[in-house]
Amino acid sequence: MYILDLLLCRWFKFNENDRKTPVELNDRIKQVGGTLIIKEAKVDDSGKYLCVVNNSVGGESVETVLTVTAPLNAQVEPAVQTVEFGRPATFTCSYTGNPVKSVSWYKDGKPLKHKEAVLRIPNVGREDKGMYQCFVRNDQESAQGTAELKLGGRFEPPQLTWKFSEETLQPGPPVFLKCVASGNPTPEITWELDGARLTNSERIQVGQYVTVNGEVVSHLNISAVHTNDGGLYSCIASSTVGSLRHSARLNVYGLPHIRTMDKVAVVAGEDMIVHCPVAGYPIDSIVWEKNGRLLPINRRQKTFPNGTLIVEKVQRSSDQGRYTCVARNSQGYTARGDLDVQVMDNFENILKLRVDMLSLELYRLEIPISCVILQDKKKLEPPQVNPLIMGKKVEMGLTFQISCIVIGGDSPIHVSWFKDGQLIRPAVGVSIPSYDSASESDGRHKRHTRKFDECLEDEVENLLEISNVNRNKTQLSSYEKENLLYSQDRFLTTPLSDEKENPDYRLSFADPKVSVKSPWG
Repeated sequence: MYILDLLLCRWFKFNENDRKTPVELNDRIKQVGGTLIIKEAKVDDSGKYLCVVNNSVGGESVETVLTVTAPLNAQVEPAVQTVEFGRPATFTCSYTGNPVKSVSWYKDGKPLKHKEAVLRIPNVGREDKGMYQCFVRNDQESAQGTAELKLGGRFEPPQLTWKFSEETLQPGPPVFLKCVASGNPTPEITWELDGARLTNSERIQVGQYVTVNGEVVSHLNISAVHTNDGGLYSCIASSTVGSLRHSARLNVYGLPHIRTMDKVAVVAGEDMIVHCPVAGYPIDSIVWEKNGRLLPINRRQKTFPNGTLIVEKVQRSSDQGRYTCVARNSQGYTARGDLDVQVMDNFENILKLRVDMLSLELYRLEIPISCVILQDKKKLEPPQVNPLIMGKKVEMGLTFQISCIVIGGDSPIHVSWFKDGQLIRPAVGVSIPSYDSASESDGRHKRHTRKFDECLEDEVENLLEISNVNRNKTQLSSYEKENLLYSQDRFLTTPLSDEKENPDYRLSFADPKVSVKSPWG
């Protein structure tokens, strides 16, 4: 006798995560025995299917792949977009059809490396405007969509549409250099020779005009060019939204010549890059020396045939001093030019605000006091100030003192004290000795016979002294919420005769790390 064992057949479909899920049967998808029937197949039906057969003895499974083909179609959204300079832009390639094996992008007919359906441009520039195409492909066909990116808004960075070229000539004839720039707003063109700004002189004339198309045309004219006029000329087109530089050499036959080089100040730890301003042609070699030694002498120094010297992470002990550029031609004629380099180190400057207390009547006030540090040299390390620190407790008749500590920056540095946003000035009963980083102190203060950057460990006091107090008095709070007493009206140019009793003031400092709260709530 034979027993027929019942077979159980089930169908599964793998999803995008390669996990199998049972096929949902409906009026369009039916299963007859072990056969899966799909009517009016759709692209979504494409995928990998699994058939599993089981009986009481065991089971078997088999996989198959269904590909439902459909004509490819693609479009890019938005079809046209206008984006301001510097703003982001996004194009999305929406496509239908199956199968899709690849997505690619083109700009103005040239392929881009992007292979995703969404193309993002984080900061739109002038070079980004144009036509974009998205292509979708399979083994049988391809489809494309197009879109356009336009630059909008009022801003467009400068672009040089005409640039002068390198020239080599004999002394005597005139020279005309020309640059043309466009942009929005209209750029301005300036000229430099070896990094130094050029202005009108007896033999050099600089001029520019704007065409009807909005382009700026600038000319640099040199009458009767000399050997010493040779060098690296640059035109710089600048506006509020950017700048662009073009440089080329003007070679004038003659003996080597090196123009005067201004003193250079560099902050310790930064890189120094200097160029030797050489004229004359032809030049056989340009080298740099320091203390009679040919550079480079260590790994931080790099020299180049065009006269460029780079010193990485400058150090005051080894890199400060006089450098010499030497230019030589093939006949042995030489020219030498010196460059003085100052390396600016950090220093600590302690400034103290002292207020003598001679008060009888008290008003509850909190007075904002600021220590303001100013610096009058560019490309130097800016001042760095520690938080203003107050004593724990000062009673009436004693001294109120605040220390303004400068822990970094390059001299000269000037110090001013402000109260309520107004500059504290000397007045009757108030004396403020003037001080800056190059001055000397006298009397009961330390006298410095050297420049400040040579005596970094000295303390210098900037004093505000108040005496003969006989008007409104004031009361402050310390970190411990203990009272500090000093005179209010000596800080102001106008007495606070109309001030109400117990007005609400706050003691604040220039450094945001310092916070003082009122003990009166």
